[in-house]
Amino acid sequence: MKLTYQFLLRTLSHQMKQAADRKLDEFGVTAEQGHTLSYIYRFEDKQLSQNDLERVFQRRGSSISNSVRNLEQRGLLIRKTNASDERKKILLLTDEGRHLVESFDTVFEDVEGDLVKGFSKAEKAMLEEFLERMTANLK
Repeated sequence: MKLTYQFLLRTLSHQMKQAADRKLDEFGVTAEQGHTLSYIYRFEDKQLSQNDLERVFQRRGSSISNSVRNLEQRGLLIRKTNASDERKKILLLTDEGRHLVESFDTVFEDVEGDLVKGFSKAEKAMLEEFLERMTANLK
């Protein structure tokens, strides 16, 4: 029986998450938490809100809210009221959160390197093009 693209991509996604979880275990965060912290770290100057994370990660509000609450309880980020819009809460990393991201930031690069190990530059470019086209096809 031939496997579908959906099955193969879902399996790959699951394996990527498991690989990142294993590597991040020593830092006490999951892949999802690591991606969230890394994104806030990279774009902290953009004054990100939970709504921004919902759009970027394409997750439901409750999922992002739980993740943010957990990271806040662990002292890795804070929610600060936006001075120009008091209804909006800006997400900022604490010093501990910033230090943690700087400690594990190469983990995702390592997983991506493992993912395309043995691929030529041309194959990587083709893969990227195919994945972008597949994503665009579903929009």
